[in-house]
Amino acid sequence: MHPRTLFPEDGPIVRVRVMPDDDDGLTAPRPRGSRRPHTDGKVARVRRLVEQTDMTYGAISKKTGVGRATICRWTQDFGWQRHGWAPRATDRMPTARASHRLKARTLARRLAALAERHIRELEASASVDQDKLAEALELLKMAKVAARPRKRKAVAQGNSGTISPPVTPARGTPSRPRDGDPGAGVQALSTPAPAAGVDPRRTAMAELLAAGIDPWRVPDELMEDFIASRSPPPPRGSRGSRRGQYSKRNREHARMLRRIGE
Repeated sequence: MHPRTLFPEDGPIVRVRVMPDDDDGLTAPRPRGSRRPHTDGKVARVRRLVEQTDMTYGAISKKTGVGRATICRWTQDFGWQRHGWAPRATDRMPTARASHRLKARTLARRLAALAERHIRELEASASVDQDKLAEALELLKMAKVAARPRKRKAVAQGNSGTISPPVTPARGTPSRPRDGDPGAGVQALSTPAPAAGVDPRRTAMAELLAAGIDPWRVPDELMEDFIASRSPPPPRGSRGSRRGQYSKRNREHARMLRRIGE
């Protein structure tokens, strides 16, 4: 048999390549200074991976080239629902510190929603209610304060209700007093008082007044929620003390001890 019969040269040429699942959307470069560096197709691809797969944010970031913080922000802002078998985010774990951050974020959304509802009611009404308008403005400013992260460097001075940054030692001054150092007492007096004994209510009121918010125009229920969200979170323990804190065995043991004490 002739070789050309086995391998015909005039046969069709077939090329196989992998095609993308979704169109990348806008392919032209974004204008300079744009706050949307990613294309619409990439956002749609990230959403598909978030909602339809159990991949972690790190795996999605490596697959799409979008940062993990950006993926987390898109999931929160756009209301994407994660896959049922996907791992939960760190700030949504049933721990005291995570619930504290979630409480502050939820409060900011509630304040913004209530302010928008007041504004819609004022736009629909024939007359303008000055009190409701002032309350809506205060709620908008309070929502920005509630969404703002708490600064670790801000140290409360006693129960005076004022917040000031910590005192920075001069260059060349040791951070810890040495034995026999005559300036150790002066340095200890200049150190700010710890924030453990500070009243959270006074600290929250001082923060609102510093932001130009009138606390008397804010509803009492929202004020109590704001004070609870700005209170310091529980201290971090060692790794060994946190392990098994929320296990069923430890809960049953604590319940048994309470029954014995009764």
